[in-house]
Amino acid sequence: MVLCAHSRLGLALILTFCSPALAGPYVPAGDPGLRSDIQLLADHGIIKGPTSTWPLAWGPVIEDLKAADAMDLSPGLGDALARVRGRAAFETRSHEWNFNAKAAAADNTTRIRSFQNTPRGKIEVGAGATWIGDWFSVELNVQGVDSDQDD
Repeated sequence: MVLCAHSRLGLALILTFCSPALAGPYVPAGDPGLRSDIQLLADHGIIKGPTSTWPLAWGPVIEDLKAADAMDLSPGLGDALARVRGRAAFETRSHEWNFNAKAAAADNTTRIRSFQNTPRGKIEVGAGATWIGDWFSVELNVQGVDSDQDD
């Protein structure tokens, strides 16, 4: 009986102090222009969260973008803000399935990869689907890589 009361109290405290998490969908890492715009906005204090580790969740970035006033910004910053807002709107459109497919080939693969969207092996193919709802998002991806590194 005592354990049950403690369990209910713990559950009530968890539900009382929980706030919604702003997780996926994520900002794609393979776009250097988008990454540059996000870093520029972060350098000027418009995006307040950390931008040094990727992937970034769109949720916190969008919250910071909503709070920004484009009228107070220089033309270059205003343009970057508009580009990131547009990309965020495109990447986070909800209640529809979005499908993607890719194929890539490389002569000289590299072990150390950057934020570029470079192949992981000599041949790489992949496909995926994403759906975003009001309370959750789903992302499914399948990928195949032909690589000398893993035989």
